[in-house]
Amino acid sequence: MEQSIQASVPPQVEERRAQRAARKAIGTEEGEKYSLAATYLKLEVYEPAAWAATIALEFDPRLVKARFRRGIARRNTFLYDGARKDFEAILRRDPDCQEAHQELEIVRGLLAATSEELEHESDDEEHPGFSDEAWESYSDSDSPDCKHLGIDQVAQPPCQAYNRGGCENGIGCPLGHAPDRKSVRDELGKNVCVYYLLGNCASGEASCPYSHDRNYLPPNGWWNYPDQVEAAKVIQPLVENRHTYKEVNKALRANPKARRFGARRHREEILENLQYSHSWVMEDARRVAAVDAIPQTTPPTERFVLLVSLEEDNFLNIHKHLMSTMKQRVRVVQVFNARQATTLLDSPHLVAVLATDAGIARRKYSALRNKIVGYVQNGGSILVAGSFSTHVSGTEFEKLTRAFGLPWTYGSYNRSLFSLNPVNEVASRNPSLVQSYSMKSLRVGNISPEQASLPQPA
Repeated sequence: MEQSIQASVPPQVEERRAQRAARKAIGTEEGEKYSLAATYLKLEVYEPAAWAATIALEFDPRLVKARFRRGIARRNTFLYDGARKDFEAILRRDPDCQEAHQELEIVRGLLAATSEELEHESDDEEHPGFSDEAWESYSDSDSPDCKHLGIDQVAQPPCQAYNRGGCENGIGCPLGHAPDRKSVRDELGKNVCVYYLLGNCASGEASCPYSHDRNYLPPNGWWNYPDQVEAAKVIQPLVENRHTYKEVNKALRANPKARRFGARRHREEILENLQYSHSWVMEDARRVAAVDAIPQTTPPTERFVLLVSLEEDNFLNIHKHLMSTMKQRVRVVQVFNARQATTLLDSPHLVAVLATDAGIARRKYSALRNKIVGYVQNGGSILVAGSFSTHVSGTEFEKLTRAFGLPWTYGSYNRSLFSLNPVNEVASRNPSLVQSYSMKSLRVGNISPEQASLPQPA
């Protein structure tokens, strides 16, 4: 093992070490990750909850609460086998955990009862195991220099003077003083060249804008361990270039010895992914809360069409002409969540269901989908329209049609000239329909000729 050369330790280095030890003891960042999964579970947004719990487990695989929360989230997203493995792992650790026993019994029952092929299950459902090494956490200093990106706080090239003897311009410097993907912050606040630490800096010490001094690097860094240096070289291009959270996380799972090297980049992707997912989670929670706050009316006592809008609420604005015509003939009731839709599906006055988006094809709405299938099997009708064809995946489409007993397949999506099919019942009963017109649409395969009102052009 290569040993770093330790010079006399300046006071500011001791202060930085004390601050780092305090952050580690308090566990502020990790604590936020742990509580996030619980918050998402309360909001009933289960996929982000499972993700947040996994992140918490990567930083501390021994967290029973995080693993339990992930199991709950997985159960609610129909990842029954992954949930089973979480609860079994908890019971191997704590055989007396009654909550895990109860959840495991529920999940085993769900696994036994499901005949549907489970989607999205993967080979690493147990990641991370209880005995796995905790991933390296990363946090930047709160100092102004550490946040100084350059002019107008837009990322600029690094300041060589700052990383060497010191920059006289301070926060007025047009160049960057903050650490980036090509550097490691030392305990004097200088940014040391990653390429230098990997042994492949092409610029050389004189031209490189970063420091080439190891003396004040944090102790026990990856650069002191040859096996970690070699692992870092493997993922260096991924860490430096633009990649998604999933790509970075997957690479670090496959190269555990590179996790210290990739800790800063991994944190960047966690925060970016968190910002994106948290914004839509909270927006969705606000929308659902607004809908739930509307006083519930009794089911209509007259004939009505039920519009089910689980993911988008702008169908009425986009399709005003269709809605105007429909409302002249029948009452229209629009709902925005599965609970409201389920209640109205039992009404004897229901004429038809119109799904305005791809929500009914999602796994999380399978209970509502099964309810609609039962409604159709008893003589009801369903139409899918609006943004359905734009946002449904091929797998979701075919699972949805199979639920209704149809062998239809997901085809191409393009523009063509379509003509009415004279042998189709809907077309023959509506002679006023335009005989042919051009449209961009999703094609349906493996469909009987008489079932298509607008068959695919020859």
